[in-house]
Order: sequence, then structure tokens, then C-alpha cells
Amino acid sequence: MPNMICKLDVPPRFCSKIPVELYQFLVECLATPVPHQTTLARLCRVNKAFRAEAERVLYRNVRCLSAESVSSFCRSVEKTKDRLSSKVKSIHLTTTAKFRNAHGLDNILEVLERLTGLREVSWDDSEFHHLDYAQNLPGPLHVLIQCCPTLDLHSLTCNFLVDRRIFTFLQSQPNLHEFQCRSYLSWNPYEQGCLPDGFLANLTTLHAPASFVAMLRGATLNIATLALSASMDNDIEERALLNMLGALCPSLINLRLYGNWQCSMLQVMEIVAERVLGLKTWVFQGLDPEKPKISELWGIVTRFRSLETLVMPPFTWSQAFCMHVTDGLVTSCPTLNRVAYYDLNKRSCCFVRCEPAARLKVSEEDNFALEPSLFDSMQPASSG
Repeated sequence: MPNMICKLDVPPRFCSKIPVELYQFLVECLATPVPHQTTLARLCRVNKAFRAEAERVLYRNVRCLSAESVSSFCRSVEKTKDRLSSKVKSIHLTTTAKFRNAHGLDNILEVLERLTGLREVSWDDSEFHHLDYAQNLPGPLHVLIQCCPTLDLHSLTCNFLVDRRIFTFLQSQPNLHEFQCRSYLSWNPYEQGCLPDGFLANLTTLHAPASFVAMLRGATLNIATLALSASMDNDIEERALLNMLGALCPSLINLRLYGNWQCSMLQVMEIVAERVLGLKTWVFQGLDPEKPKISELWGIVTRFRSLETLVMPPFTWSQAFCMHVTDGLVTSCPTLNRVAYYDLNKRSCCFVRCEPAARLKVSEEDNFALEPSLFDSMQPASSG
């Protein structure tokens, strides 16, 4: 279909009689599942109506994965003045030290201030993680803060070092629904952020280091999905954080834990079961070297009132033994419909309930995997 459209020599008079809905249909066909950029770019030259619809799809989700693509996009926005400002809904930026030193951040700042329709920003700066380096140079967070008055984001992913200034930016985004933060800065768990009433009132999904979430104590958030990476210095701080989750996130449904937690899996599970009511999904991807006692595991699971999905490491268990553990879990918690033993380095083993009140069976989905996360490859913090 793309090749046929490119070869058509359509008279301008005929194009002017085509309904706008047909333009939209053709463009959306070329955009699914992956935008056919060459054809869409050619359609921009047919007439203004085609150009408007083609640009809407071409620039709806922008991915700039290199310094060259970032510079090219900045030039495109500058040349078209304000025509693209409302069409860009999502942008993914990848920057490096070389790009920042070449005044690249200034160009990004000018572009972001123009994008009035922007709702989603994902910024990856893998070199901007070293603490001493990041604190002495302007970086992505510096740009975002300067854009506060013009941005109205629904989703923000920060794959770079952030500091306390992130709270200033978050307060300026009342419509933010999703926030992901991968921080290498060691947060002080005893320091509390100065949060106004209604702080992040619309936030429903939060992926962040545990020490960052600890600074939110005293607030009440409407978070339904929470992913925490281990970043506390000891198990006492971890217990304090886990104990406050129920008050911090009374609407919490999905909880996912990553990294090297000081507390064992059973200790974490016991606190969560008591404090977080209404939890439906519990995922532990921690690096717990200690195999839990099965009887204790079954006993703790009885405290969950509405748990439907449970994911934990397979330890050294065989699939047959995982089936035995699963039978006991379902007996202890009848609401369970899915139990998975997940390991990044091994084949996952998943048991699902095919029929109501039936025994959980091995899933037929050979490609079972959890959704990729910001923290799956997280490295230890670097402070100089």
C-alpha cells in the first residue's frame, strides 16, 4: 500500500474534494503498527490537508536516540515555527556529554517551550549518573525546571540523576499521572520533602527509589501502581518505609520491589500484608539469597485479603516443587489466580487458573515475562 500511494499522480482538483475523514483513515493505516515515515513524508507534499494529517502522525511520538536526531528535530520545529507545536504528544530524548557541551541543552529548552501539546517526556542520559559530575554541570533536570511554566505533562521518565529540585518540577505538574525516576543520588530517608496540599493528586503510577518515596511521608497519594528499587542503608529504614505505604498510598493495588533489599522476602511480605489493604498484585524481584521456609510463606500469604497475582524468585526450586508451593499458596489465599516464579537469568515458570475454583496449572504462554522496567538493570549508586 505505501508503494502504491507514492506512485499515484493525483490531480490537485481531485485532492480538494476528498473528505478529511479519508485523509485521516489513510494516514492512520500508514501509522499502524509502525509509522511508514517515508510515505508519510511524501504525503506532506500532496496538499495542506494531507500534510496536516501526515504531520500529526509523524510527530505524534518523537524518538530522538542520538545527538544527530535531536539536532534534526530541533531544526524541524524551528523551521515550521508553531505548526508542529501542538502535534507532538510524546518525546523520547537521549543525550550525552558531547551533546550537552555543544549547547544542545539550550536547543532542547527552546523546543520544549514551544511544544504546547506535549504530554509525555522520557529522557535518557546514561552518562549523567555520576554524582560529582552531575552536580557541577547543567543537565536534563535543569532544562525541565526552566520549562515548568509551559509544560503540562501526564507522564515523565527521568533516566538520569535527580536531586531535590525534582520536587519543584513535580509541583508545577498537577496533571501528572505517571512518574518514573532512576536516581543514583543517595537520598536522606530522614529528610522530608516540603509538600503542599494536593501534591501529585492525579498521580496513579510511580516508579522510584525507595529513599525517594520515603521523602513523601506525610502525604496521601492516589497511587495504584508502585515500583520501588532498593536504596536504603539498612533494614530499619526499609521497615519504616514499608510500614508507611498503607497511609501514603491507600489506593495501592500493584506493588513491585527490585534490587538488593536488606530485609528478606518474607519480612517484606509480612509488613506489606498487614499495612497495604486491597493489594491485588505483589511482585518481589529482590536479590534475596535466603530461601524462605515454605510453611512460613504459606502462613504469611493468608493475611492477604484480595491478592490475585504473586510473583517471586524461583530460588533453586524445580518446576515440580514450584507446583507444590503454588498449591499451598492457593489454599492459603483462595483469591490467587496467578503465581509466577520470575528470574531475569532463567526461564520463568508461571501457574494460572483457567477456570473458576480450578487448580492452577502451568501456563501455556512460553514467552511469559513481566513488563520491562527502568530498574531491571540498575547498578549500585556512584558517589565519586
